[in-house]
Amino acid sequence: MSNNRGYDWGNSSIGFKNKFTMRVNYELPFGKSASGLTKTAIGGWQLNAIAFWQSGEPYTVTDGQNLINLPNITVDRPNQISGQSCQASNPSIHGWINYNAFQQQAIGNPGNEGRDQCYGPQWRGLDFSVFKDFMFTEKYRLSFRAEAYNLTNTTNFSLPNSAIAAWTVKANPAGVPTSAGAFGQITSTNIGFTPRVLQLALKMTF
Repeated sequence: MSNNRGYDWGNSSIGFKNKFTMRVNYELPFGKSASGLTKTAIGGWQLNAIAFWQSGEPYTVTDGQNLINLPNITVDRPNQISGQSCQASNPSIHGWINYNAFQQQAIGNPGNEGRDQCYGPQWRGLDFSVFKDFMFTEKYRLSFRAEAYNLTNTTNFSLPNSAIAAWTVKANPAGVPTSAGAFGQITSTNIGFTPRVLQLALKMTF
C-alpha cells in the first residue's frame, strides 16, 4: 500500500476531539477592613485552581504480523466490521477494545480499518494552590505558596495494547482477535501525569 496515499488518510495521532479547561483565581474577602496584625494574618489570601478534561487519544489496532505480505512491513491493519465500535460496550482496563469489531483479512490483502479510528481513555485533572503575601515593611515581603498538583489523585491511563498477536479461527467470519494475552488491556498509566504532589514554598523579597 506504499503507493496508495489514501490508505493512510485518517485521524491525527494528536487529534483529541474535545477539551475543556478552566482557570479560577479568587481572593478571599476576609480582613479587608482590618488593620495591623489581624489584617496581616487573615487578609490577602488567594485561591487558585486549574481543571481540565479531554477526550481520549486516538490509536490504531494492528495485526501484529505481516498479513498484507509486503516486503519491509512488520505490522498492518485488520478489517473493521461495519457498524461495530472499536470500544467495548463496558470498557475497563481489563478489556477496552471490542474484540468483535475486527476481522482477519485474507493474506495478501490490506485491511480496511482506517488510521487512528479508535480512542483511549479520557484524561482529567485538578491543580489547586493557595497564595499569600505578608508585608512587613515597604521593603520586605514574604510570599507563601501551598500547591497541590492532581489534587484529586485521579489516575489517567495510557492506551490499551492494540496489537493482535493471534486470531481465533471461526467458520464465518475467518477470525476474530483472541482474548488471550494482553490485547485490549491497559497495563500502565500515562507517563505525562503524576499522582498527587504537594509542595510548600516561602520566598523573601527585599
